[in-house]
Amino acid sequence: MGIYSERTTCLIPGCGRPIQTLTGTGHSKKYCKQHVEFHRRHGSYWFSSLKAEDVAPFRRISEKWIKKNAADFRINFGLQQIESLLEQAGRAENAYDLRYFSGKEKARIALARIRAAGIAPKEILTRIIAITLCCEARGVDNRLREYRHVQLAKSIHRLASGTHRTTSGFRMKTKYPRSEGNVLRYLGRQLDDIAAFVLNDRDLSQFLPPAK
Repeated sequence: MGIYSERTTCLIPGCGRPIQTLTGTGHSKKYCKQHVEFHRRHGSYWFSSLKAEDVAPFRRISEKWIKKNAADFRINFGLQQIESLLEQAGRAENAYDLRYFSGKEKARIALARIRAAGIAPKEILTRIIAITLCCEARGVDNRLREYRHVQLAKSIHRLASGTHRTTSGFRMKTKYPRSEGNVLRYLGRQLDDIAAFVLNDRDLSQFLPPAK
């Protein structure tokens, strides 16, 4: 008999909702529908996504560090890796066609949108390092790397939006699907690999702001 064979309520402490298999809303034998959806959006069953104000001090640290170490070959190679990802991303598809693509294809298209929007690789690298440092400050280690992947992808995913022309001829903001699911995992893994190379197993505590 498995450890979860008798479970009827969500594994998250204090939740108390029935697991998905009991409510007919999914296949999870550990979590309720709400926490499965939470995990899909945030990369964790309990940590919510980072807010702009959480990341802001780390962005300033990241910007200064990149500027100070502009000649470092790891930084330059990281920028080249980002540039290659953007160049190889192919066509940026219309927002209304995205529902037909897999998570892997959506990750590629997200990079294509970023390229089309003219986002510089340096801006992307700044965000990658900032999110990595923010996760480090919060104690997010490799056991929670999925959360880090999702947060990296969310930070980059929101850089590019777009416009479309309506039947009236007016240009309106394009509404892209909410960033969630496998697209964030595919994109986040690529970004995390770049962060790992650029930071090169450095002691990240040296970058963190002093505790208040």
